[in-house]
Amino acid sequence: MIKSTLENEIVDLSYRVKPSLKETLPEWKLREIVKKYHKNIIINRGNKGLRGVALFLKVNDRYIENILNGNVKYNSFDELFLIPFGENILFIGLIADGFKTIRDGIRKIINKENPKSIGWFNHKKERFFVLRRR
Repeated sequence: MIKSTLENEIVDLSYRVKPSLKETLPEWKLREIVKKYHKNIIINRGNKGLRGVALFLKVNDRYIENILNGNVKYNSFDELFLIPFGENILFIGLIADGFKTIRDGIRKIINKENPKSIGWFNHKKERFFVLRRR
């Protein structure tokens, strides 16, 4: 279970860094996601508090290849958690105050999960990127 203060920090950071998120993701839904998938969240803190939050899944090689081949598009949020489990990290949500925070978060997930690869969609969900590790 995630503490309500951390949940509040995540919601505040999300809407502060990306105000347009309020239009597509109401606060009640964001809180529901944070509570339900808290084990799939990476948090990056700085001296002044929360700096970044990322939501990820661990997916298999075939799923990553299907995305790269254009056979899979960005799905609805809840469908993403039905994806076959594997050794690759797929970021499905990211809020950060800058590139350094993103880089630190990638290092954190590499150290924690030791994934074969790390993948993410661009902010418009039009392109997919993969960082292969092994």
